[in-house]
Amino acid sequence: MDMDSLRIFLEVWKAGSITGAAGSHYMSQPAVGKRIALLEKELGVTLFDRGKGQARVRITPAGKSFAEIAERMLMLYDQAMELREGASRTYLTVACIRSAHRNILPRMLAYLRENHPEICLTVEDHHTSEILPLLEDRRIDAGITQAPAASGNLESEFLYEEEYRAVLRSGSGFPPDRAIPLEALPAEHGIFQAFDAGFQDWFDEHWPLYSAKVRVNTTSAAELYFDHPADWMIVPAASAAELCRRGFEARTVENPPPARRVYLVYNRYQERPAVKLFVRQAKAFAAVPPAGGMVCPPGR
Repeated sequence: MDMDSLRIFLEVWKAGSITGAAGSHYMSQPAVGKRIALLEKELGVTLFDRGKGQARVRITPAGKSFAEIAERMLMLYDQAMELREGASRTYLTVACIRSAHRNILPRMLAYLRENHPEICLTVEDHHTSEILPLLEDRRIDAGITQAPAASGNLESEFLYEEEYRAVLRSGSGFPPDRAIPLEALPAEHGIFQAFDAGFQDWFDEHWPLYSAKVRVNTTSAAELYFDHPADWMIVPAASAAELCRRGFEARTVENPPPARRVYLVYNRYQERPAVKLFVRQAKAFAAVPPAGGMVCPPGR
């Protein structure tokens, strides 16, 4: 298995056709097809469904699983090649839940660039359920999650608590200086995302989950469904601030859900100095809120 074959495989996947990949790599279609066939033979699985007489191909479930592995292999290979630039370079990969990105990682990146330029930081965006297995498999060095790890191999340290906010379309009419009564938020206009078990239990107490307008798994997806003036969503404060920057409003609510707890998770037996540095600095940054805080400015 060579790196060029991995790149060709990913290009076929992204282009949706062997023809498109052949053009990108200045190869003939038969040559690209042969590379894919050899890769499938080596792996023992079918990566693409290729119908007779059809120009486009469709990736198989096995192909989707392999795509993630191939991207990571290429990233590691590129990092290894960069060792030519200096043996002192250190690579650090951190996965983070979406709402914690703005709170911790931008400041961490600025700190590393100024004080430890030898550390190259890679940041991945994942749900907690994805971060913990990545840590178990040692495919990442540290994770910022919304729940502690159950595994004895992983160490979990509490970082900070985060309140929730109601997010609404601009011009909602709710006063910015008063908390919104929960009964003022109609269930049929609620956009629901399950941030943690405590939040879901709280939501179920006030609105039947089946009555929600739509259920989503990411806040970015939720934005697509704010198409009525009465639509609303309850999200962590950092996510609310991000939505405010894109034109939404955020308000506190009466009888809010329990504050969301955010954790730093890493391998208990980790000895790499760069990881120990990240753990130490992440806890230090978490103790000091980012400049400007995480909530929307007055009137937003």
